[in-house]
Amino acid sequence: MKAEIIRILADADRVAITADAQTTENGCRLLGITIIWTDARWTYRELVLGIRELCGMHDDESMAQVVAEVLEEYGLDTMLRVVTSDNASSNKRMMAILGRRLRGRNTGFSAR
Repeated sequence: MKAEIIRILADADRVAITADAQTTENGCRLLGITIIWTDARWTYRELVLGIRELCGMHDDESMAQVVAEVLEEYGLDTMLRVVTSDNASSNKRMMAILGRRLRGRNTGFSAR
């Protein structure tokens, strides 16, 4: 599956993601990450890149860590331009932490 996703994303040069964390009824904390891009023919594409369990607290640091790891895993850490999430304060801080982590990778992403 991972190799297929990497193949599909081969023509992407810029990507946007959505990220949202939820706590399930049984107390499991999950972070969903969806990727959005246009392909070489300017066709809108999207897919769920990952749903990962948040270790530790459902906070800005752990969310930024998981998002960065997923981006790095798929070779997308240099392509990120936009992150869309709800306006929870932990998401705003997560984007600032992610921006610092990706700084210097020529992404064009800014958490401002």
